[in-house]
Order: sequence, then C-alpha cells, then structure tokens
Amino acid sequence: MKYAALFLLLVPTLAFSYSGGPPNGYTGAPGEANCTQCHGGNALNSGNGSFNIDGPAEYVPGQSYTITVTLQDPGQRRWGFEISPGNRGQVTITDATNTQMGFDGGDLYVKHTSTGTQNNTLDGPVSWSFDWTAPANPSDVTFYAMGNAANGNLQSGGDYIYSATFTTTPATALEPAPRPADFALLDVVPNPFNPSAEIRYQLDQSGEVSLAVYDLAGRQVARLVQAVQGAGRHSARWNGLTASGSPAATGVYLARLEQNGRVQVQRMLLVK
Repeated sequence: MKYAALFLLLVPTLAFSYSGGPPNGYTGAPGEANCTQCHGGNALNSGNGSFNIDGPAEYVPGQSYTITVTLQDPGQRRWGFEISPGNRGQVTITDATNTQMGFDGGDLYVKHTSTGTQNNTLDGPVSWSFDWTAPANPSDVTFYAMGNAANGNLQSGGDYIYSATFTTTPATALEPAPRPADFALLDVVPNPFNPSAEIRYQLDQSGEVSLAVYDLAGRQVARLVQAVQGAGRHSARWNGLTASGSPAATGVYLARLEQNGRVQVQRMLLVK
C-alpha cells in the first residue's frame, strides 16, 4: 500500500512537470526517444488528428525564417510539442509565453511552456512559432518533432502522440560566399556554447581592429581584440567571462567586429 500511494503521488507530479515542457531528446530523431515512452496507451500516430511543420522549402545561409508547428485532434483539449533541428542553425524564441528553448549535447530544442499547452482548447488547431537562423555551411537540415494531443486529465494515459519531420534544403541560387578578401564576421563555433566559443572573422586590409562582446542592452561585456591586424582570416575566443572576470549570465550576446568604420554583428547564445 505504501508503494501504491507513492505511485499515485508521482503520477500527477509527472503530468504537471511535462505540461511545463517535455524533457530534451524526445523528438523521434535518430537515436532519440519519442513521447509514447511517457504517454502510454495509444500507438504513435494512431489518433484522428494531424501534426504539421511549416517552414521554408529552401534557405539562404545566415537568413532567418519562421518555423510553425500546428497540432489538432478531435476530442482532445490540451496540447504540447517538442521540435529540434539538431545542432544546425540558431533559434530565437519569439513567443516566450508559449514556447521555450532547451539544449542537450549541442542539440537545441523548442517546446511548449505550461501556458503554451493552451488547456481547454477543444479539438484545436493550436500552433507555436519561433525563428530559425539557417547555418552558415549549407546542407540539408531536417527538423524532427513530436506533438501531444492530450485529454487534459493530468494523467499520462489517453493522450495521442504524433510525429512529423520537415526538411529544408540550401537555395539553388545561393548568395556568393565571402571572398577571402572580404571584411566579414564569419562564424561563432559552437553556437550555442558553454563555456567558451571561437569567433572567426576575416579582414580585407590591414588596420586597427576591434572585436568585442555586447549584451542585448548595448552594454560592452568583454573586449577580445583591440590591435592592428593584417588582411586574412583571424579568430578570437571568448571564455564566457565579463571584463571584470566574473561569469556572464546565460543569454544572447552580440559579437561586434569593427574596422575602418565598418561593422558586422553576429548573435551567440551562452547556456549553462
């Protein structure tokens, strides 16, 4: 009886915790689990609903696009999802009320918040959106996703789990890559990162160079380079520390490269 009582206490705890967002790594991607492992009773894709991912058929490296996930199922009333492009590109949360981001082993995940379950929305459809910035190195990118059409009883049974994939390919007429002589802030590797990232850039001429890290409020967090450098490719590493030597907080930062009045900026995400 003691263990039975403990189980009854744990089940609603699990239900409430997952309504606040599923664990990372449950998108059904190769090597990953799917949500039927926690929401039992119905086979994957066995319901009468639909689950779709909308995004660009083709992408230009470095450009941002809106990705939208839509789920509906007759008779269900609470909703959830998790989607991941692996470690390809960057994600910006545009609706923090209904969506959130997670990271695991270099892969990034977008999933619902507790409010984002849109409880008591009978039948659906419900949608969640976020912005995705395409990777600098072009190749096919596949998004893997799971959707949960739940009955709202705060238990793990009676829910229908759906899977979806979406693949976007590099545009056939890509913008030309920067020539070796171009002034360019090339990449931040890895991105997201913890605890440090390498910032790569190239110069088309010799001269005084400034490379610094700023927060989104425009405050300088750390200066990485202030020196005369020659034309060619260069890199600098940010160790995630502020100018005073204290650890920077989790969040989005801007790498800012400047030379001879020209400026390039790239976002990077520090996670802990």
